[in-house]
Amino acid sequence: WSVLIAGILGSALFLAAIFRKQWVHHERLTFPLATIPLELMAEPEAGRWYNRLWRNPVLWAGAAIPVLVHTLAGLHAQFPSTPFIDLHYDLQNAFGEPPWNALPSHITSARLFLSVLGICFFIPSEIAFSLWFFMVAAGLARVAFSSSSINLDQHEATRSMGIYVGYFAGLLWLARGHLWTVLVGAWRGTPRQEGEPLRYRTMVLGWLICSAVAWAWLCAVGMSPGLALLLLAIGTMLVTLMARVVAETGLFYVGPMWWPTNFIASLVGPRLVSMTSEYWTQIISRIFFADLRETLMPFAIDALRMGQEIKGEERGRWFWRLVMALCVSAVVSASVSHYISYKNG
Repeated sequence: WSVLIAGILGSALFLAAIFRKQWVHHERLTFPLATIPLELMAEPEAGRWYNRLWRNPVLWAGAAIPVLVHTLAGLHAQFPSTPFIDLHYDLQNAFGEPPWNALPSHITSARLFLSVLGICFFIPSEIAFSLWFFMVAAGLARVAFSSSSINLDQHEATRSMGIYVGYFAGLLWLARGHLWTVLVGAWRGTPRQEGEPLRYRTMVLGWLICSAVAWAWLCAVGMSPGLALLLLAIGTMLVTLMARVVAETGLFYVGPMWWPTNFIASLVGPRLVSMTSEYWTQIISRIFFADLRETLMPFAIDALRMGQEIKGEERGRWFWRLVMALCVSAVVSASVSHYISYKNG
């Protein structure tokens, strides 16, 4: 399993390095999740221990609000008589009559996340508005069609597959110039470009080798070569799209409505997929591509964006330090997980 994990995580890390310049410099995405730690880690002024942000009383006043709210919630959980501020809201009773009862539950009943409010401060207004507007518009569309024979929930996952493919094609089209530069630079073996963490040849070969390792592992356990290649291609598309969304919007919980196994079932069909291939498609989809909070590429692209602030030759070492940190964390987490499982069940 470590071979497969290394292949998939390594390919995500090298792919993040390939897209870094396109998203940071060419498209100038905001990277809200990278902006916050960069501001906190900024160099202090001469003669100061801390930078201006840490000395700003507004920062501490703002931080005190969620600290107070969650401290009261924790005390209330232990001592029910303690008053607390409930961040949940439930408006389902107000929308209980048709056609308003067709509104999705994530609109009528949800929870206020103070961390999301803070991150939205770093998102361009038009992007924040779009995130809100299209969610509400989708809910109102269900209200509008609730009294008709049109069921918007039917085949919604299948429709979203086409949307993801179209979105990915547009992403590649926007990046075509940069990707061509990367490929030409890899072919010619050009030196490391200023601002890049690696040479282009290292990026491309690293991604190809890691992807080939994952593909060979899948073939070794019985998947057909073509289906294994399709599975990894769909997974690569998903994690790239999620990294792009996170880099632009700062959303820290992003997930698709479908998994690679659903895509393969719709595109290829069960008659052309053996039971062994179907089994491994389900397993790999669930482990690596189902919950995209646990995929590496969104975190890697944020880390590489933060590394942009490193000057000189140190920037070229930043990528390998990330690789070392990833290896150490994988070894430690795997060891502890096995120890707990075998000791405690």
